Order: sequence, then C-alpha cells, then structure tokens
Amino acid sequence: MIGIRDGSLRCLAALLLLVAGLCQAGSQEVARHSDSATGARAGEIKAAFIYNFARFVEWPSATFATSTTPLQLCAFSGSTGGTPLSLIDGRLAQGRVIKLITITSSSQAESCQILYLTDAHRALWDSALPKLSLRPVLTISESTDFIDDGGIVSLFIEKDHVRFRVNLTAAQQNGLKFSARILQLAQDVR
Repeated sequence: MIGIRDGSLRCLAALLLLVAGLCQAGSQEVARHSDSATGARAGEIKAAFIYNFARFVEWPSATFATSTTPLQLCAFSGSTGGTPLSLIDGRLAQGRVIKLITITSSSQAESCQILYLTDAHRALWDSALPKLSLRPVLTISESTDFIDDGGIVSLFIEKDHVRFRVNLTAAQQNGLKFSARILQLAQDVR
C-alpha cells in the first residue's frame, strides 16, 4: 500500500472540497440559466397565445376604417412582463397586419384593438379599463385577477403550462366575439 502522509491527506481533502464547491456552483448556474430559459420560453408561448387571440377573436366591422387597416396591438412603454410582443409585430391575423404600438397613457388605448397590460402598470390599467368598457378593445394581462377587475383575458402560468381565463361578459359588452375553438381551450370562461 502506498503511504499517504497527513499533509497529503489534507491536500486531497481540500482539493475534493474545492471540486465539490465548483460542481455545486456550476449546477446552480445551470439551474439559473434553465429558469431564465423556461421564463423566456413561457414569454414566447404567451406571445403565441396573444397572436392566436388576434386570429380567433372577431371585432365589429366598424372597428377598422378599411379592409387593410392594421390590427393595433398596444402595450404601455417600459414593460411587457417578459412577453416578447415583437414576435407578433408584422404578422397577419384575419387578413390584417398586426402593428405593435407603445403607448404612454390610458387615453391612447382607445385606438387599440388589443391592449396588453402588466402588473407594472397597474395604476394605468385601473384608469384604462373603465374607458375601454363598451369599446372593441381586447384587454389581456398576466395578472390572475385581471378578469375579476373587468379585463377580458388573463394569461398565467400553472404547473409549468401557460393557461388563460376569459371574461366573456366583458368581451361581449365590448362587441368582441371569441371563437368556440378558443373558448374550449380556456381554463375558465365567465
């Protein structure tokens, strides 16, 4: 048997602790990147849901000036809650180009067909929702209580899946018609 001196044992133990520490730090780094990748993927999925709402929700014909008038997707400046709305900008829905517009006040929301709101702009949404009542604007938020506050669609994550709820009463008051296909996918329709 090869003899190991006490100093060598201490050195080996220190080396093993260093390697273990590096492995733990590496696994935490991998987990952090995995979480951010999951978050980015969830944002992309939410953007895809919003795109499908643009495709499968019907607006009153008087909403658009012409058959080529773009469908305006609006978001307050500074925050989209991690949802990359730029993925939707320029895509076609119901024969219309979706145009992403950044707004800074609730009064600007009246010219939108879709308004995306985040908790970061809660004060603005509290002022915007009453102004949009009875107007053909599809309001969407990532807040779970959004439809309870008069919003139309609440997007949220549950058990690592993106889900949504629909306030059909508010949608109908705004003159919007959801396709049965979308309503079947909703977790909750009120």
